[in-house]
This record gives sequence, structure tokens and C-alpha cells, in this order.
Amino acid sequence: MTIKRKLIRFALIIIILVGIVSQSSYLQGKVAYASIWIYLTLQQEHRSIVDIEYVAAFGNYIAVIVNENGERSGISLSPSFFPVMIDYDSAHPPA
Repeated sequence: MTIKRKLIRFALIIIILVGIVSQSSYLQGKVAYASIWIYLTLQQEHRSIVDIEYVAAFGNYIAVIVNENGERSGISLSPSFFPVMIDYDSAHPPA
């Protein structure tokens, strides 16, 4: 077997494994947490993540965030299979 063939086989195995693992709700929750953490870091706001859960009625992940004053806000993430896009942040509603 040539090196090129081995590399192609290895790449296909990695792609298949990533596809299978990405369907795990545990991993989806961790991706949602990481996405919100990055979003809050880039916003340079002192808010902390209280809870993240999948809400089937909306088909999105919803996170509860608390700021320094104890005020709660929510952040909605989509798509449900790989939650990396912030749909709505109640602390910064669209104009």
C-alpha cells in the first residue's frame, strides 16, 4: 500500500469519526459552552454562564447568563447539531 493511499484512508477514518462523535449530545453541549465562552470573551463583558440546555421546542441551545449585578439574560445558539452561531442575546437585542 502506498503512502498516498494510507493518508487517504486515515483522512476518511478521521472524517467518519468526527461525523459520528459530533452527533453526541454531550459533545454538542460542550461546543455550545465553548461558543458562548468565546462570544463573552470577545464582547469583553463580565458575565458568567449559569446553565446551558437543549430546548426541543425551539430546536436550539439556550444558555442562561448572569452579569456582575446578578441580572440574568439568555443566549440562543443554533444549529442544534453543531451549536456555534449566536442567534439571540437578550442583553444585546437587535435594533
